[in-house]
Amino acid sequence: GLTAEWQARLDGLAAAVPGATTAVADLARGEDIGPGLLRVAAEADAGLIALGTRRAGTMRGMILGSVADAVMRVARIPVLVVHVE
Repeated sequence: GLTAEWQARLDGLAAAVPGATTAVADLARGEDIGPGLLRVAAEADAGLIALGTRRAGTMRGMILGSVADAVMRVARIPVLVVHVE
């Protein structure tokens, strides 16, 4: 499924970083994305949350997107936000 496909993609990227590990998880149906990402990161004892965003605009929330903005405000670990074309 999609989870296995994304895990394989992340594993390929992580191979370039010695000691890096990755995890892909499905969120519960109906679960809000931001809190769901934070829950999964806590359960995995993650050291970094990486997010992609496609939004663009002049205000912070528009530039980052609402999920990325919410995660950055609440996360207790570093958050990497990457603009995806």
